[in-house]
Parts: sequence; C-alpha cells; structure tokens
Amino acid sequence: MISSLKVFDKLDCQVKISYRPESKFAEASKKFKIEAFVGISFGKDSTESTFVISEGSQLNRDVTMFLRQYNAFEKDGIWRIRRETREPDVSVEIARDILGVPSAVLTDMWLSEGCYRAGFVFHHSHLKQVSDVLTRHEMNKSNLIIDYLGPTEGFASIFNRINSEMELYVAEVRHTAPAEELKSPVNPTGPRWFRILKNPYGSYAPIGIYITDRPPEESPLVTPIAREGIYMANSDNSYSKYMNREANERKVVTIGRFHDFSNPDFRVTVFMPAILAKEWLEIWDSSLDTFSSWKPSLEAFLPFSEWSMDDRIAAYGAS
Repeated sequence: MISSLKVFDKLDCQVKISYRPESKFAEASKKFKIEAFVGISFGKDSTESTFVISEGSQLNRDVTMFLRQYNAFEKDGIWRIRRETREPDVSVEIARDILGVPSAVLTDMWLSEGCYRAGFVFHHSHLKQVSDVLTRHEMNKSNLIIDYLGPTEGFASIFNRINSEMELYVAEVRHTAPAEELKSPVNPTGPRWFRILKNPYGSYAPIGIYITDRPPEESPLVTPIAREGIYMANSDNSYSKYMNREANERKVVTIGRFHDFSNPDFRVTVFMPAILAKEWLEIWDSSLDTFSSWKPSLEAFLPFSEWSMDDRIAAYGAS
C-alpha cells in the first residue's frame, strides 16, 4: 500500500550493534539457548520489554520453569516474557539513547542466547550524534560491539533479512480520516506525507519520521531533520494511539509501521511476526466500532513472502 518503501530510504545510514549485558536474565537465556524477537515500549518512569520466543527454541521442562520465573505467559502456543525496568538497564538504555537521535528508527531487536542484537536507520546528518552515543556506551563498558555503521541496505533488504530469520506477515489498511483528524496538533505536517514510526512497538503518543515535499507550519511538535523534506513529529492521531495502546497491552509486537497520508486518504502498512498475525488482526477488528467514521478497510493480509512491492505500486501508485 505504501507506494514504495524506497521513499523511506532517505534515512540513508544504518547501524547494527550487539551487546551482552551482565545480568541474570541474559545468563539464563544463554544457558537455555533462548531465541526471541524483542519489542520495547518506553514510558515516563519505566521501560517495558516484550520477548517473543522463537518457535525454534527448545521448550523443555527446565526452559518452561525459567520462562515462568520471569513472568512469561503462553497464548495459542506462543510464549512471551514481559520485563519492566525502572532502573538503568544496559539492555534497553542503548536503544533508548540511539532513538534519542531525531532521525533514528529502530528496525529490529533480538535476544539470541544472552546476546542482544539491534538495528537502526537514520539520516546521514546525524552520523556524529549516533557515533557519540556508541562511543559513550563503549566507554561505559557496556560490552557493546558495533557490527556495522555505514550506508543503509534499504528497507526492502532489511525486511527480507528479518523474514529469513523469522517469518513475517504484512497487513494493509485503508481509512478516510475524519475532518477533526486533519488539523494540527492531530496532524502537524499538512495534507500529504509519508511516515514511519521511530519505535514500531512504541509509546503511547506515536513519534514518527515524516517525509513530505510541503514544509509544514512551524510548530513545537515538529522538528526539521534535513532539507530533503524530513521531519520528526509527535502525532495525536487517535487511531494510531489506539493501535499502540492495544498492542502494548496485549503484547503484540510489530516490526515496521508505515503510513501514507494524502488528504483525506490514510493508508497503513504493518509488518509483524507471522506467529502474532492472528492477534494483530483481533486488535484491528476491535477498532472497527470505535473508528467507524474512518471507514476502515482491510485491503491485504498475507505472508511477507507473498507480498510484492511491484504489485502494491501497480495497485495503488496511481491513486
């Protein structure tokens, strides 16, 4: 539905990091060979991490006991661990600090046998800020390894790589935004834009990177990033806030959330682990009554391997 993921490749730099924190949780996950995809939600006073256990993890009796020790829960055969931290924790502080760079977007985060791996994209104008964050954590002995820092491989390649490690699903939704959703502060960036959420699992108030060829009005909600029409902005969009809240409460981790707005047409493309696709669909279904005025329509829901960018361009590029 997004006319092309390539528009987001204006975020033209990428960093991949790995780090092995010294913690009982990390050591236990190493001992039991836990493989998990990680979603992070940043609150005012705490950070919550959700670990979606890979179907490839060997869940014997000892592993199950470990999971329950860390308040894991199981639904439809899928195990998830919810961890809330109120004190500084290197496992999340590195990600928080990188996302503090205005143009930075989290692409993926994993826990693999006690080692965290995370990827981010950002605009080249913020290379020094990202480098400063990495240097600070290296000096603080965070066991940080910089696996890659350079030009981005592009979102198409990023999702192909993630899909090779964990099967993905894609949902495409189309809405007609009500009049009250079209003006600032709900929509601070005008009548035509593309947006990617900085943290796909997110925070209560969505924060996104906007790409537009029409400079928005000056607003404290909007931070200019680059002359190429790139901005960071908070959104008070009620639909996005609802989906964020429900996903966080139900621990349904998403991987990429892309928005395409052309007044009043609001299109959403979501990438998610295939094992959570059914639960995401339940959340979307729960939104229908509340957001009936948006005229929601589910236009695609399929495995990533069957989702073709060329088909999306052909179907929607002229609309």
